[in-house]
Amino acid sequence: APVRAAAKAEELGAQDYVVLALKAHSVAPALDQIAPLLGDHTSVVTMQNGVPWWYFYKAGGALEGTRLHQVDPGGTIWNRLGPQRVIGSVVYPAVEVDVPG
Repeated sequence: APVRAAAKAEELGAQDYVVLALKAHSVAPALDQIAPLLGDHTSVVTMQNGVPWWYFYKAGGALEGTRLHQVDPGGTIWNRLGPQRVIGSVVYPAVEVDVPG
């Protein structure tokens, strides 16, 4: 199928899936730009290194539902993006710089 590209998310509207591959500290500032892509049934694949903001959502046990304020101060991402739509992943890039530049 042809790929649609746009300069602004508003031009695309709600999507079935959104792949969110941002540094963790960039997610909250990007929420206004992401919002037009989210419909009632949109799933979001989050790809970031480190412990993600949704980590304990439906984890079971004593930490079930614990919110990580260190990575989501004030619960902004939790409240606006919502853990219920997340298809979680944690990325750990194993890289090496052989030479500068």
